[in-house]
Amino acid sequence: MLNYGTLPSSYGFEDFWENALVATNDGNDHPRLVWGPHPTLQSSLNNYKIYYSYHLTGQPPGTFYVLETVNSDVFEYTDLTVEIGNDYRSKSYYVTGVYDDIWETVYETSPTNTVTVALSVPHKRSDSNYNSGYNFVYSLEQNYPNQLNPTTTIIYSIKREEFVSLKVFDILGNDIATLVNEIKPAGNHEVEFIAKDIPSGIYLYTLSAGNFTSTKKLILMK
Repeated sequence: MLNYGTLPSSYGFEDFWENALVATNDGNDHPRLVWGPHPTLQSSLNNYKIYYSYHLTGQPPGTFYVLETVNSDVFEYTDLTVEIGNDYRSKSYYVTGVYDDIWETVYETSPTNTVTVALSVPHKRSDSNYNSGYNFVYSLEQNYPNQLNPTTTIIYSIKREEFVSLKVFDILGNDIATLVNEIKPAGNHEVEFIAKDIPSGIYLYTLSAGNFTSTKKLILMK
């Protein structure tokens, strides 16, 4: 069970927590997130959760996902998966504290403020897909916005020029739309999906390029 707690208004610390998170450069162009101890629940916290959302620069973030969990005595985190730059893509973050009660019900505090950093070109990542011999990596980002009605943007990257397939399926595996089905150059790409002729529901989109395959979920609400 997961609940969102709220800060007791009588303590007057809401402004502190809502402005507790800052993003700096770690010296190697990675975002370094720093926040302060929770003003009222620090002694009860088990850990902190860092959340992230990819989105187009200048646009608000969409759905947030858990990036990492750190101990409650840790107040910083460096995101080595991206580099700071001036790309059309950005990454936003916020932090919550996690604690439980005597019945072991798990709670999350209200979130800190959200901070946003623009990413570099290319979108580099410190994982097994990154090859220093190339400037790009294979990646498929979460569509934005999600939930869509009826238009959304899907961003992906490929390491080298090759044949790319990007398709949308329903949850039964039926082919709904083919968005890309051709050779694409290495680099960052985006495609618009207009879902005006299909019903509301949960759909999947799959990117295939060489040996790379990735699938993500999108939600259509009309």
